[in-house]
Amino acid sequence: MCFADWAPVARGCLIGGMCVMLFGRLLNLFIIVLPGAIVAIAGVALWAIFVRCPVRHKSLWPYYLSDYCPNCGEDLTKY
Repeated sequence: MCFADWAPVARGCLIGGMCVMLFGRLLNLFIIVLPGAIVAIAGVALWAIFVRCPVRHKSLWPYYLSDYCPNCGEDLTKY
């Protein structure tokens, strides 16, 4: 799988986990907050491990909001 495949999966895990955590926190149920935290941490780990530049295969972790790779300048919007 490449950038285009892993980026939505990692982003979905992170956003979904945060939503579940927020829902559990609003209801004051730790039993709901814990799975949300696990899913959110899994989303962060997926992003850090698998979301890489398609050209140089370096991690895009700190620069994930940019449209260009900070290492080689590759345009990431076409992937």
